[in-house]
Amino acid sequence: MDELKSFKQPLLISLAVHFAFALFLLVDWGFEQEQTKKVELPHVVASLVTDDPFKQQKQKDIAEKRKKWEAERKRKAEQERKRVAAEKKRVADQKQKEAEKKRKLAEQKRKEEAKRKAAEEKKKQEALALKKKEEARKKQEAEQKRLAEEKKKAEQIKAKQEAERLAKEELAKQEAELAKQEEERKRKEQEEKELKELEALEKELAELEKEKASKKQSEVNQKSNNKPLDQVVAIIKQSVISNWTIPPGSESEQVIWVWLFFLPDGDLRDVKVVKSSGNVALDRSVEKAAWSMGNIPEIRDLTTDNFNKLNKGYVFNFVPQSK
Repeated sequence: MDELKSFKQPLLISLAVHFAFALFLLVDWGFEQEQTKKVELPHVVASLVTDDPFKQQKQKDIAEKRKKWEAERKRKAEQERKRVAAEKKRVADQKQKEAEKKRKLAEQKRKEEAKRKAAEEKKKQEALALKKKEEARKKQEAEQKRLAEEKKKAEQIKAKQEAERLAKEELAKQEAELAKQEEERKRKEQEEKELKELEALEKELAELEKEKASKKQSEVNQKSNNKPLDQVVAIIKQSVISNWTIPPGSESEQVIWVWLFFLPDGDLRDVKVVKSSGNVALDRSVEKAAWSMGNIPEIRDLTTDNFNKLNKGYVFNFVPQSK
């Protein structure tokens, strides 16, 4: 980039000088033409040579100026050439110095790298030798340890075998004693079991008698209390059926089971499907029929127990053909 600038500057100077000289000649030539016209006589025929001293002097001055200008131009061009040559030499010298500097730096770096690698290799070899020495030591220690462990293991096996023999003898004695004790325990356990079974049988018979009496009393109470509840249940079911529009395509095996929850005044409080019929339209039709049946006044006549049984103990089932 610096070299490009150094060449552009003298080129621009040279162009400027040429342009100024051309402009000077153009102006001077115009002035000369005008002077010639003024002194020209009508009867004079055009001639290639003139004897006008003024014009000759003018031409001489122009030639002198041109000569001086050309000399100055050459001097400046030579000066510029020398400057450019000097600049080129300076740039070349600078590049040579930089190249030499880079070469020296590279050489220094190479030597340092070689020195570093040599140090690393030496360190590596020393570490390798130390590692081999350590491995040999560990190997020797491992061998000694193995031999000691084998000896210890052999002694342990021998001691274990002796202990097992003694243990077997002791175990045989204990097993014989335990067998005797177990036989006695089983005999006593069998006696206790038979006694408990007898007591349990007697207790079970007593419970059965008690349950039988309770069931009999419950049946008597049920007959006296559930008769009106059964009637109310029948009324409720008939009310639902009366408002039930069975969807087309419903089949007799499609049974829906629902809970109907009532308020004490006989109004329906909630409907819940306990078991679906598998037909969504049929399930919805039963729910709709239940909500459409209106108030059941007979519910008001139920006792508290029967009302609770109605809401908690009854599940209504509806079959399409039941209508």
